Amino acid sequence: MLSTFSAHLALQLSVPSREMNNGRWTLFAIAWECFTAYCVSLVIYQVGGLVTGEVSFNPFTIVAFILILVGLWGLFRPYKEAATLSDSEELAVEKAMA
Repeated sequence: MLSTFSAHLALQLSVPSREMNNGRWTLFAIAWECFTAYCVSLVIYQVGGLVTGEVSFNPFTIVAFILILVGLWGLFRPYKEAATLSDSEELAVEKAMA
């Protein structure tokens, strides 16, 4: 499962470097993608193992449930729109309108 979500294709490695035009952001994007893949794999393994009886309840199961809760919170949290634009955003809007 980890290999399904991890950064393993050359395209996945080359596109961020072209789009971001910065080596540090490219490395961060690749590390974030690998971290996310590991978290998804952990959740699938732990929950699937609990359902089938292959895995006993352990500390990683708690981590998996915390990751599920964080994911659900991210999906269903209320959207808060900014009341005002910052100065840089106002300048960008003015330039776009001109």
